[in-house]
Amino acid sequence: MSSHQRLPIPRSYHASGPPWKRMLALFLSVVVFSMPASALPSTKFATQQVGGEEQALSTPPRLLQVKVAFVGDHGVDPRTTGRVFRMIKDEGCEALLSLGDLDYQDNPKRFVDFVDEHLGPTFPILPAIGNHDVGRFHGTGGYHDVLVERMKRTPQLECTGEFGVNLSCRFRRNRAPGTDLHLVVSGVGSFKDDHTGFIRDMFSEAVEGTWGEDDDDDEGSTMKGNKKKAKVGQDDGDGDDGGSTSGTPWRICMWHKNQRMFQIGKKEDETGYGTYEQCREAGAIVATAHEHTYSRTYAMSSFATQTVDPTQPRDKSSLTIRPGTSFAFVSGLGGDSVRKWNPMMRFKPWWAAVAAKDNSARAGALMCTFNYGGDATKAHCYMKDISGRVYDDFIVTRDYNPKS
Repeated sequence: MSSHQRLPIPRSYHASGPPWKRMLALFLSVVVFSMPASALPSTKFATQQVGGEEQALSTPPRLLQVKVAFVGDHGVDPRTTGRVFRMIKDEGCEALLSLGDLDYQDNPKRFVDFVDEHLGPTFPILPAIGNHDVGRFHGTGGYHDVLVERMKRTPQLECTGEFGVNLSCRFRRNRAPGTDLHLVVSGVGSFKDDHTGFIRDMFSEAVEGTWGEDDDDDEGSTMKGNKKKAKVGQDDGDGDDGGSTSGTPWRICMWHKNQRMFQIGKKEDETGYGTYEQCREAGAIVATAHEHTYSRTYAMSSFATQTVDPTQPRDKSSLTIRPGTSFAFVSGLGGDSVRKWNPMMRFKPWWAAVAAKDNSARAGALMCTFNYGGDATKAHCYMKDISGRVYDDFIVTRDYNPKS
């Protein structure tokens, strides 16, 4: 470019029009082009700690973020579930992590058609199986075949294991290290199998400790034979490096049923504490439904003894998860109904937030943005109902490599 070549000037800065417009244009050009760099919008990518050093991420923060919705107990009523699904999409969620009890009609095709209608035919959905789904789970046109076939439409999901019983999945929005989700989906309480052992194995590269023996013997199996293996995509392991949190996927456990102490309705013990505790040992979030309310705990250092982590303040707006400490929630307001809470359970000291008919909750979902703001250690979650009311809003910090 020659020294006298004229650079193009944005049309708004050309000196044309009445004198006052020319003076205003000149003033604005001086202000903008003399503004210090520190005052201009930042284009610097987020950073993360790797090996004790801060390194810039090679992906813009907005592309690192992964937003998903957690909810179960759906039904197929367009006035409730349909609005929940539309809200999930409108809020920018990229996947539905369904916590079971899908349509209450034993009609797998109807449920998938309903999902396709309201979320789109390629919108990722990863379902756990609820007690209302087991009757049509197997057989031609059952939930197993129909849902596995639909999952094949979504390459973001890579799963291995037995769908409905023990499944390990990765949800990958992009290939940035440590920004994906490792989801272990269990049929505990609905289909009998070695659920605790499976969870232990799936997180074994990240956690050495275990929780005693598998205590699933009290579940009451509802599946007899005809086990089918479901493999969707190709799972290449956890990818945990045993060191940096930033190189480790977020860990999440999903199933439908509850233990009595970790719901605010009238459900009884239906899973045993083995799965809860094994997930806690891994620092994995525990996502459940079954009770048609919403509830979320503080950070727990023991689910079996209902012990809130004494090292953290009982702050409703933030908590930290690490191996040995996590939290659980029930997100069962998918659209079938909204129930009242049980006062004997609602006021237990480990609850950070609740939503039920008693405080005017309607159908809604918990939505979480992982790698929030481009930070691979942060997630922002909020529970919102179809009226627009937010019942819970909090930040999760993960530390998968705590200093001893």
